[in-house]
Amino acid sequence: MEIITNIKKSIMGTIQFDLKAKGHRGEQNFVCYPISKEDKTVKIQSSKRIGIFNPEIGLIELSKSRPGGSYFMHLSFDKLVTIQLSKEENEELKAAIFKTASSEAGKEENGYIQSDNSGAINII
Repeated sequence: MEIITNIKKSIMGTIQFDLKAKGHRGEQNFVCYPISKEDKTVKIQSSKRIGIFNPEIGLIELSKSRPGGSYFMHLSFDKLVTIQLSKEENEELKAAIFKTASSEAGKEENGYIQSDNSGAINII
């Protein structure tokens, strides 16, 4: 059973959340990358894994865990771990991401780091 908890806004103005997935030792904190208007998926990263969240079908694909961290290149050659979110978890995560839509995401949170997260408006 997958469990998403602690959904909140990160210092970048995007969403971060904790994910405890079946077969994983413990939960990991993931941050969402800013979403451009062309993006149909959301890139997510923790200290050990990187992944793609497909909000349309509630599917998360993660790289394997690495002590030094996983990066975008790992998505192309790892056998990805697939996590199907429940309808409720998917809707909750999408709603949180939607609320962060801004061309100046992060500006209010920290005053100096800002990113274009305007594509989050299309998440729902």
